[in-house]
Amino acid sequence: MKLNNRDLALRGLLGVLPPHLERYLRSTLGDRCTPEGLRALLADSDASDPPDLADLSTQIRVLTVHSDGSDGLDLSPELRTALREVGRLRDEVVSGGALNADRTLAVLDAVGETLRLIGAESDQAEVRELIAAIDGGQGAGSGPLDAVGVEVVCVPVLSYAHAVAGAAPAVSIRLSLPGYAFSSGAHASGLDASGDDQQRRTLVSEARGSQELPPGSLEVTLTLIEDDGGRQIAEPWHLTWDTSQPVLTETRTLALDRANLLQVEPGAAHVRVELRAADGAIAVRRLPGLTVLPPRQWRLDGGGRWAGAALATFVQPDQAAIGALAAEALRLVRRDENAENAGSDGSPGPDALAVAACAALRDRRVMIKAVSDPWQAGSHPIRTASGLLEACTGSVLDIAVLLAGVLERLGVVPVLLLAPKAVFLGYRRPQGDQGDQEDADGEPHVSAQDAADLIQRGVMGMIDPDLAVGASIAVLHELPDTVRSVALETLPDLTLAVPLDVARADGAEPQPMLDRDEHDVVIELAASPRPGSPDDASVLAPEAPDAPEAPEADRSSAEDEPDSGPDSDSGSDAGSGSEPASAAAEALPAPPAVAEWKRNLLDLSRRNPLINRPMHDSIELMVEPDLLGRLESLINAGDLVVLRSMYDAVDDASADAGDQGALLTEQRTVCIDLPAEECARRLQTMAASARTTLVETGANNLYLTLGSLVWCIDGYWVRSPLILIPVNLEQEGDTYGIVLDEAEASTPNHSLLARFKVDTGVDLVELREPVRDEHGIDVKATLDSLRRRLRRAGRRGVVVEPSVGLGMFRFSTYRMRQDLEENWPTITSNPLVGHLLKVQGSIFVEPANDDPVEDDDQVVENLPLVADSDQARVVADALAGRSLVVEGPPGTGKSQTVANIIFRALAQGRTVMFVAEKATTLDVVARRLREEAGIGDLLLNLHDNGMKPAEIYRDLRRALELRAPESDPADDDPDALRRELAALRKRLGEYREGLHDPRDGASYYRARRELIEERDAEGDGLEQAQATFEARARQTGLDAFDAAVHARLLEDYRDTLGRLRKALTPELLGSVLAHRDRVLREAGPRTEELRRELNRRRGTLNVRGLIDSYWDLVVAITPCLLVSPDSAARFFPADRRYVDVVIFDEASQITVAGAVGAMGRGRSVVVVGDPKQMPPAPVPGASKPGEDLEGANRRESGSILDRCLAGGVPSRRLTWHYRSRVESLIAFSNRHYYDGGLLTFPSPLAMAGRSDDGPGGYGVCLRRVEDGAYHEEKPRVRRPGVRPGTNPVEARQVVEEVVRRFEAHPEGVPSLGIITFSSHQCAAIEELLRKELGSQRVDEALEATDGLFVRSLENAQGEERDAILFSLTFSANERGDIPLSFGSLGHAGGERRLNVAITRARRQIVLFASFDPEDLRVEQSAHQGLRDLRAYLEQARSGSAPRALPASRSAVDLHRNEIAERLRETGLEVSVGVGHSSFEIDLVLGASGRPGVAVLLDGPGWDRRKSVMDRDLLPVDVLGTMGWERVERVWMPEWVADPDAVVTRLVEAAGGPPPQEQPAQEPEEPASSQESEEPGQPEEPTSSDAEAGAVTADEGPDEPHGAQEEPAGVMGSAAPGPIDYRQWRPAGELPAEILDRAAQDGAARAQVVEVARSICAVESPITRHRLIVKVCRAFGLSRINAEREAQVRNILGESFAYIDEHDFVWRSMDSMQVAPPYRRRALDHVDSIEEIHPRELVALLADVRATSPEWSSPEELYQRALRRLSTRWWRWRLGSRGVLPALGAALREAEREQ
Repeated sequence: MKLNNRDLALRGLLGVLPPHLERYLRSTLGDRCTPEGLRALLADSDASDPPDLADLSTQIRVLTVHSDGSDGLDLSPELRTALREVGRLRDEVVSGGALNADRTLAVLDAVGETLRLIGAESDQAEVRELIAAIDGGQGAGSGPLDAVGVEVVCVPVLSYAHAVAGAAPAVSIRLSLPGYAFSSGAHASGLDASGDDQQRRTLVSEARGSQELPPGSLEVTLTLIEDDGGRQIAEPWHLTWDTSQPVLTETRTLALDRANLLQVEPGAAHVRVELRAADGAIAVRRLPGLTVLPPRQWRLDGGGRWAGAALATFVQPDQAAIGALAAEALRLVRRDENAENAGSDGSPGPDALAVAACAALRDRRVMIKAVSDPWQAGSHPIRTASGLLEACTGSVLDIAVLLAGVLERLGVVPVLLLAPKAVFLGYRRPQGDQGDQEDADGEPHVSAQDAADLIQRGVMGMIDPDLAVGASIAVLHELPDTVRSVALETLPDLTLAVPLDVARADGAEPQPMLDRDEHDVVIELAASPRPGSPDDASVLAPEAPDAPEAPEADRSSAEDEPDSGPDSDSGSDAGSGSEPASAAAEALPAPPAVAEWKRNLLDLSRRNPLINRPMHDSIELMVEPDLLGRLESLINAGDLVVLRSMYDAVDDASADAGDQGALLTEQRTVCIDLPAEECARRLQTMAASARTTLVETGANNLYLTLGSLVWCIDGYWVRSPLILIPVNLEQEGDTYGIVLDEAEASTPNHSLLARFKVDTGVDLVELREPVRDEHGIDVKATLDSLRRRLRRAGRRGVVVEPSVGLGMFRFSTYRMRQDLEENWPTITSNPLVGHLLKVQGSIFVEPANDDPVEDDDQVVENLPLVADSDQARVVADALAGRSLVVEGPPGTGKSQTVANIIFRALAQGRTVMFVAEKATTLDVVARRLREEAGIGDLLLNLHDNGMKPAEIYRDLRRALELRAPESDPADDDPDALRRELAALRKRLGEYREGLHDPRDGASYYRARRELIEERDAEGDGLEQAQATFEARARQTGLDAFDAAVHARLLEDYRDTLGRLRKALTPELLGSVLAHRDRVLREAGPRTEELRRELNRRRGTLNVRGLIDSYWDLVVAITPCLLVSPDSAARFFPADRRYVDVVIFDEASQITVAGAVGAMGRGRSVVVVGDPKQMPPAPVPGASKPGEDLEGANRRESGSILDRCLAGGVPSRRLTWHYRSRVESLIAFSNRHYYDGGLLTFPSPLAMAGRSDDGPGGYGVCLRRVEDGAYHEEKPRVRRPGVRPGTNPVEARQVVEEVVRRFEAHPEGVPSLGIITFSSHQCAAIEELLRKELGSQRVDEALEATDGLFVRSLENAQGEERDAILFSLTFSANERGDIPLSFGSLGHAGGERRLNVAITRARRQIVLFASFDPEDLRVEQSAHQGLRDLRAYLEQARSGSAPRALPASRSAVDLHRNEIAERLRETGLEVSVGVGHSSFEIDLVLGASGRPGVAVLLDGPGWDRRKSVMDRDLLPVDVLGTMGWERVERVWMPEWVADPDAVVTRLVEAAGGPPPQEQPAQEPEEPASSQESEEPGQPEEPTSSDAEAGAVTADEGPDEPHGAQEEPAGVMGSAAPGPIDYRQWRPAGELPAEILDRAAQDGAARAQVVEVARSICAVESPITRHRLIVKVCRAFGLSRINAEREAQVRNILGESFAYIDEHDFVWRSMDSMQVAPPYRRRALDHVDSIEEIHPRELVALLADVRATSPEWSSPEELYQRALRRLSTRWWRWRLGSRGVLPALGAALREAEREQ
């Protein structure tokens, strides 16, 4: 067992030192070593107890009495000093708390020095061993360099903003040799913590050890490192220390690394000091305590100048949004003829400009978000102006910074003023009093109090940002007197003033705009002019001051801007039925939640490629301007247009305009200006991305773009596509071509229309309503009219380019937004959607009637697929019309549940819309309904664009032609089968009720348990318990139970249930088709119209038009619709209800805004998902919560699942887990994410030992990749042939393992998945696989059902395979640190991604890691994902798996323990209660070390299961698939009636020997010569005590497996392991008269106390009663009555030793600190388990748990504990008196301590 530092200190102080010090003390005292002499020495004659010389405190007290030596002891001053230091350290250590290595070393050094001074040098080896064990064996002061003390002083906060401001931290370092150590604090060390106007923090790494440093120089390197990414955030500092000088003190300012600070995440940083000696020895000190902030975050820390410089950089007057506000302010001022403070030239003054700036901002309707923390606490995000105005919400600091930018742009000098949780904005005002003006300008650095004084005197104006956004007056001098006085009262609280002119002069320039490049790296953007235009400031500004004013309505936020017009939807097939709803939507104001949903669906920031098309994300096509219309016509006509590299042509003439025209018109070919290889690679990547997006979301995001609008946003130029044509990219051989996506039509870029109108006030009607021709859009005419419109609007800098591109654009969300825009009243009339409009915490009122639903068994019996009771409850609620949330953890049968809901809903005449983003999710359910339930023709798949209209028409025709099966007299009657099942169920229920129903007292099962307890305890109530049990058996009729009859009942139930399931499908088809025919008849001529439309060779309606016209008939023909959120919006007009039930699957990945549209198409909603799995996919480039980098970071939106759970929607959780064939695969997630609530099935593999990482293996395994190295995504130095963002060595090992597994499956494809922690690593592994296995075989494996997949962490949800290989990818950097950014795990929600990844395997997980788990320093990160990853890696390395719930939560079943004991007597290996979860196999039987038979009983766990399926069918079936050779049942009445017959059956099932005729006799108790109170065998004393007695230690048999003892030797005194129970024996009998007179005679009392102490020295902890008995025995008394016990108790008193709260006696409190954890074989010496200290039992159970399999039940743990406590363990049964309560309490405490 491992010792911590505190244990080591205690061992030295209380274990090693006191025996040596006692011998020295007795020798020094000589004749005075008597109770009287000690009292006289201590001047403590009144003390009733003689001093205890074995106690360290007493020893020090005696030795240090009378410091002058008079009447005391003649000790050297050095020894007196050492003893006092030891005493002080003893008090400090005993008081508790963890010790670091340095403090532990100080304690042990003091012990060693004391031993030296008392002449015990030879015994210092014990202390040296303890020192070597400090910090887990690494020792302290292991080298000379460790003896150097290091102290660093630095500002506590560093950030990108400081780097932009040019601020450089002043860093001081102090290095010292041993003997020159410094005290804590900067003052003591001589370092200044507040120099250069920086408030700095002192960081210390104390010296460890006292080894002498060799003479010479040390090379010292100091660097500042951020923890998460391991980046160096300042220039390194190199210095040389001549160690002939014992102390080095230096200070230097360090330049910050702006590029690296641009990439950091918010978190911790540290100072790294490397010491390098001349001989090459290196020591590294890590001094934590710094904080690093990413771009756009700030904290008031490090001093006013330091924090103020950083804050000034956030004021960005050159932003376009600032320019627009400034221009608006100028217009407002010019209108106001009474503008204040006009200059001599008539220009407006600062007051007028301040008032106008506030008015301009007020028109933007920005809301203020409260600040939760003071500016000195936490980090505070600061939005850019455009980000603030787009979000329409921000903090008061955001508002102040924005207004400061506007004022600076207008030429007014702003001053940012901060109070603890408030912000104000000051500005310089011109004053008539020249003296005041000099006061304002004379001192450049204005303090907070100076600013307050200037404001009080009116020299400085002030704006309250809170008032600026919501009140008509926000400037101080305009406020009413009462309000102004309140505002002035806050001025004394100001803590910081930042004059912008001073900050700019000091170098604090505005921050540049930021973005992410194609490698996801944050980059700075320069505000550059449009290519080809002059570099002129007026061109860069989006609006000149004299630009025409936008109408008031046009200045509203982009997200609330409606897009009106007949063609504003995504295509030309808008349903006619939408007009009334649209009118209603326009007539009513949309609720705030609807407006928020619309904003979330339409991203109008520059992150959206529809606003700013990145060149690297699209492919430019070479098409002449005059040919754009021709290309559009060919695509819309359905022609395939081939794409090829222009360098594929025979000569370069193909680039000429004429040849381009011929290529397009004659060969249907377009060229791309890329080399052939690059062209093929990019087209292949784009095709794969388009396919993946289609499968994942159901939306085709691949578009051909015609024309671009080049215009200016936020100071730099962007290109926005104009016309979008949806296309598919098809491949034939090496040739790629584009063809029209028939489900869509050409459409204008509506995102551009909305953003352009908001920014400029110009409505591009010519684009919103383009000119159309017979093929679609007349491109040339539309672009020409658009140019004319821009010229009329005065937008001369905006250019319409005739470009052509191919790219991925997320346009599908626009359709969902249009749904909300036009039909939000219909959508929100759905009860659940309407509830989501309310604030969180409101109560959801279910409109469905609370009609009683069928019980679980009835529901299960009417389902086509097997279902447990949790699934049955979900089905019952859904069929009752209730909206609910279904939490489905991994492998719990979500798709099976959905399939059952759909089947039963259709059977009851209801209609269903099943919604999922991923096609695979729908396919799993559809396959089950088609192949297992036989109703595939009733499903209509409308998930994605891959479903062409012709295919949909075909599916509808097939469903329309479907006929009900003809009835056959031989077929089973479903109703008759239901009645038969009800009768069988009733009889099975009667057995359960008789067994466990506690009517009229205890149940049969409880009465049996009480009988066993009385028998094991050998109590007096055995006969009564037997009579009670027999009476209960007669009352229930279980005394006549027939196991064979019961088994036949179960078989009959199973057989009848199977027959009913076969009859369900014909029954459903008959019902559904009868309803269909009735609807078609009632529709009259519309039915014939639909038939003609479906039978046409090429339909006249697109899918949306078909559904809009015939939706009721379509739903009657195919009552189950499979859709994605996008296809629901695309195909189903939102003005009506289509179905009764909407089911969402994988809802954790769907946003609220993306879900409500589809939810509004139905009446009730079932939301299925797992809140512990993947959140919605982030919008590419979006920012994280709390950050605003204008595209530099990502944001995760809340899911519809999370919102429903938070909104109080009723929820149910599925708990039976079926996926994992080995429990260790799900154990971690079950414990960490699901609170142990999943019921998992044990596997025989789990009992076979450690996991197997080979092909066909099982469990979770870790493979350490030696020499694996991660190459950064954007390295400073490029390595030839190495792909950035990968770990080539690790990738190669993963591929070698894959090849190995393919070789093991020569005829097929292994079920195998690869998950990487980096998308680049994913691509690298797939590329290597293609080289090793060939592209064809890899493609076949990737396409095979349950074959191969290669995914990154972000894309693994929904997949499952037999084996999963992980590539962790990351590794230590050049400094040996593992960056804690660690991909997506290093962010909020990373644990959800880890949970998804580690639950994909059915049999095996193999993790490839280039680092050891302990190398991941998760204590430096706040992210749970990293902490969980380390814990998971440690589990994988150990081969263990945690229990889902603590073992103590499992009830002990004495009945099954009784069966286990009988079976063990036959020689079988029996395990009790096997399992990691609350589902356990009651008994596992094995022979020859091979577990093979699972035995299930009918105990409390069986009774808690809610259905016959859960109790008697499902466990047997699933365990059979898990690999158990046999599953046997034992019924309690069967066992009671004939246990021998049951034993014989089970032994035969296990293949073991038959039971003997005579049960094995318990070993007879060995003869004992001990007294009755001391059972056990006496031993001859091995040593004698001079005064009291001797000690013996019983030698018992060998410990059972798993018990471990620490090696003997010096460390034995420090070992925390158990020891054998040592029994005190008196050397001889003392006279009884001593005891009799001890109450009055002090000397006699001292002798009695000494005997008691000698007993305690050997047997403590000992109960006070047992101690008194042994004291009496020592004085010859054999009978001890209550009176005698009370007499001895009074003699001993309370202070002779330490008595704890359990009434156990210790020799001293110090002895308790170093006592062994527990004593083996204690029950051989005491009368009951209550006489063993509870602390010992806790340590015992902790040790047993550590050496037992994780699946061990409490019974197993208790039995192992009893074997350690007694060599005669068979005498101690679990039912023995006190055993279960004592061991149960100990187990609970052991688990709590862990």
